[in-house]
Amino acid sequence: MAFKVSFGLHKGHKDHLDRWIRFAVDSKSKHIVINLTPHPECLDDAYVFPLHLFQEYNSCFVESLRLVLVILRPPTGFCGLKNLKRIVLHRVLLWRDLNCVLSACALLEHIRLTDCFLSGFTLCQQLVHLQHFTIENCYMKSMELHASNLSSFKFQQREMPVILDELLLLKEANIEVTSGKDSLDYSFNTLLNAMPNLERLNLSLFMRRETKGWVVSPRDFIHLRYLNMEIHLHGQVECSSGLLRLVSLLEVAPLLEELELHMCMCDIPTTLFKLSKNRSGVQHSHLKTI
Repeated sequence: MAFKVSFGLHKGHKDHLDRWIRFAVDSKSKHIVINLTPHPECLDDAYVFPLHLFQEYNSCFVESLRLVLVILRPPTGFCGLKNLKRIVLHRVLLWRDLNCVLSACALLEHIRLTDCFLSGFTLCQQLVHLQHFTIENCYMKSMELHASNLSSFKFQQREMPVILDELLLLKEANIEVTSGKDSLDYSFNTLLNAMPNLERLNLSLFMRRETKGWVVSPRDFIHLRYLNMEIHLHGQVECSSGLLRLVSLLEVAPLLEELELHMCMCDIPTTLFKLSKNRSGVQHSHLKTI
């Protein structure tokens, strides 16, 4: 059974919403959607989703939960939603760490968070069933996720501390670092370092033209065959040292077959190709398309 509310409601309709959600829980609904768009004029008017109702026995039937434009205030010691497999949160305000909501959700297979405000994101338990993870434009200070069996990973966030297990099964990743500062080293050292077996990578980031040095990656990506990069260049137009760091990417992906490079606000200097020929003895005979 599925239960869905999709209407522009707010905390003034709390009594009605609470009764409807109580009915969904008592009816042993497996799929619950609460979408309260269009949004209230003030965040203080947003509806507080009654998580306490999911502490009870019948909440164990809920397998999928999608919440849009609500506030989450999990009660102390919350351990409901034990059979939850899919959670989607959009424009949700969570006053405590996400772990306070999902600590008992060992069967999770899909997590999607977009445009949320999170006091913290620390999922300490090993989520062995988690296959799909997406986080986009959420406000938070750090992220910790232990899900070694991920098969898809999408990250669109500002630069922040991230702790990930080694994702040995992950073959494709979509990463966009939106910090507005040079994020090439961060992308490889903090995020991609946990993804040794990637075959396809879509990567979008900012680079400074005047940054010197090379990409120092802690590992080689010997399985990477396809790389699509979107680079937003900032800094002094006459400088090209930051751009030249891209050459070193060919060294950490020696079997790359297809490279797509999209640049904003810059022409590629000819020195890039001169350096790619002379800097390393590595032959890129597998590279078929640029």
